[in-house]
Amino acid sequence: MLWYVSDDRRYPESKAIRACSHIDEVLIGTPKLLYSRFRRLGIYQWDDVFGTAKRRIDEVIMAFRFSRTELFERPVSWKSLQATLHTHMGKRSQVQSPMKIPESCFLDLYEQGFRSHAE
Repeated sequence: MLWYVSDDRRYPESKAIRACSHIDEVLIGTPKLLYSRFRRLGIYQWDDVFGTAKRRIDEVIMAFRFSRTELFERPVSWKSLQATLHTHMGKRSQVQSPMKIPESCFLDLYEQGFRSHAE
């Protein structure tokens, strides 16, 4: 999983991929089921989860359990992300929801995140 930080004027390195994590599990269920399973982590409140489900108790939503998060040494800019997606997939993306990318694309982005500034 690649972590893209949205545009935020308070954060100078936003609009970039800043980290990656290993996906351990993908869970699909109702907001109540997923919230009850993960609420002990304290990341999202009920209102956040319910809002993701469009405030419908029977809406099916997705949650990810992840580990081994690595912060990139060098953020991968929006422009570089779009160029890399186009190179590997022939298209760009607005990155508004999860999307599957080829392994070669991930490896290219990962390498960019750790490439020295001098290159």
